[in-house]
Amino acid sequence: MKSKILKFLLFPLLISGLAYSQPQPRERVRKQIETIRMWKLTEALNLNQEQSMRFFPLFNQFQKEKRQLDQERNRLLDQLKDVLRQERPKEKEMRALLKRVEENRIKKGEGQRDFWLQTSQILTLRQRVELLIFQRDFEKRIREIIKGIREHQRERR
Repeated sequence: MKSKILKFLLFPLLISGLAYSQPQPRERVRKQIETIRMWKLTEALNLNQEQSMRFFPLFNQFQKEKRQLDQERNRLLDQLKDVLRQERPKEKEMRALLKRVEENRIKKGEGQRDFWLQTSQILTLRQRVELLIFQRDFEKRIREIIKGIREHQRERR
């Protein structure tokens, strides 16, 4: 029990330490966060060695594809924003970009569905439920830490 409490208390310090240390490229910080995610996820799901060897390549591929689709969506939305700024936005261009945004959304949904189907062959029902809860809580905690770091940086200016 003490080790779980200690790990819970050390996690925010570790993330904060990564962020407060000398300025780092986003990619390096992202990789460090992903390493922590894997460590915490292994612990939260109580994965055995076989499950870890099957789950993490699947999870990492899913995360990579999700990140790429999110980046593509953001580029498309930026293009739509630019079109709207034009004096006379072209409907044809807006329709084409909107169609690509919808295709991106569908791909992301299909990827998520495929990931969950494949996890059902690796994880128990309980582990899948714990995965859902872990993902929500981890992302929430990361957002809180980033918000705190940004507030701290604003105060220092």
